Amino acid sequence: MLCEGDSLDDALAKALAHTVSYAEKLNAKALELAQAYGPLAPVLTPGAELFSLIRESKLCEREYINRYFDTGGEIQSGE
Repeated sequence: MLCEGDSLDDALAKALAHTVSYAEKLNAKALELAQAYGPLAPVLTPGAELFSLIRESKLCEREYINRYFDTGGEIQSGE
């Protein structure tokens, strides 16, 4: 899903809202996590998907995020 916005924060907010809605349809839980990267191409075609991930896990939410997305080696915006 391509989420366009007036800013990176706007696009991330739209992506997170879509994720919550999609998770509800799957009877799953969406974590409060969204990531974004600048596009590799100057223009994306409608419907282009840059990244999507669904994974089953027995880890609790915090352990899951720490293991796969917040390992300490990430470079975050504003850092």
